[in-house]
Amino acid sequence: MIQNILTDRRFSVLLFGVLAAAIFSVAIVTSGWIAGVDSPNLLAAAIAFDLLITVPLAFYFLVIRRNSMSLLALGPIVGAGWLAAYFILPVEHRAPLYVAEIGAIAFEAFIIFTISRNAVKAVRDPKNNSGDPLPSLRNIAADTIGNRRLGIAAGTEIAALYYAIISWFTKGRTPESAKAFSYHRRSGLVGIALILLFALVVETVVLHVVVSMWSPTAAWIITALSIYGGIWLLGHFRASVLRHVLVDDQSIAFKSGLLYDFSIPLAIVKCIAHSKPEDGKAVSAAIFGEASHWIVLNEEIEAEGAFGFTTKLDAVGFTPDEPTEFEAVVGSRIDLQKVQ
Repeated sequence: MIQNILTDRRFSVLLFGVLAAAIFSVAIVTSGWIAGVDSPNLLAAAIAFDLLITVPLAFYFLVIRRNSMSLLALGPIVGAGWLAAYFILPVEHRAPLYVAEIGAIAFEAFIIFTISRNAVKAVRDPKNNSGDPLPSLRNIAADTIGNRRLGIAAGTEIAALYYAIISWFTKGRTPESAKAFSYHRRSGLVGIALILLFALVVETVVLHVVVSMWSPTAAWIITALSIYGGIWLLGHFRASVLRHVLVDDQSIAFKSGLLYDFSIPLAIVKCIAHSKPEDGKAVSAAIFGEASHWIVLNEEIEAEGAFGFTTKLDAVGFTPDEPTEFEAVVGSRIDLQKVQ
């Protein structure tokens, strides 16, 4: 009976709650002693250690391991410990928190490096015929983090950096068994991208100058967010140039920059239409303007987007750069599927 209690998941959560409450209570009490002890910095470091290390470790061994949870569940626990230490410790003794912040940044950088390194290996693997880093980044991030949706979101963010910066120095490749169709030229992507990026640079400079008169910190925050937005825009535009829609004998690998990446079996393709179907769930993936071609399906499929969110659709639209050839290739594949 005692063994059953000790292995019960609810008991482990309760035990962690009691232990965490005790540690937080001791931290609150001992924080009042900091001013009167001979080594206040050492006591402050001990309090921070308990809140930032001991409590998360207890949560890991008592809750995460026993319940097969994702390591991401540690995030709120570490965050709660950091906030508690921030309010408990006097301002002059918060140095351990700054060290913890540096450690958190280093850990995030390590995760990004690990995901990126594994993705590069996967893309360079001769067995990988796609040569497309985006799905590799998403899948590896999901495996590393332990959560599918958050992994896809993290993989997409890393992919934005890859396409904005690194992709200019690499060469993409198309599977020999597939026909590739681009979709960036007819949409005027290059011109629009240059205009948007130029406007973003001008707006960022003006906002930084104006806001810095009120708050330099706020000005730099806005500038950092603008730079992030610029990287994401450039990454999406670059991905739209490099990531083509692929058609082989079995399916259409539909891609749209960093936003969409899903497969459409040719067996369920009804036709290629030039206007949006009035009925059903049609989704346009055209970069700008109206889609010129719609892949209409006989049944709904689930399409996965940039941040792990899915949408159901029975028609998807885009604007191929070679519309006549696209219609001919897909049409012949559909007829072949019907014959088979």
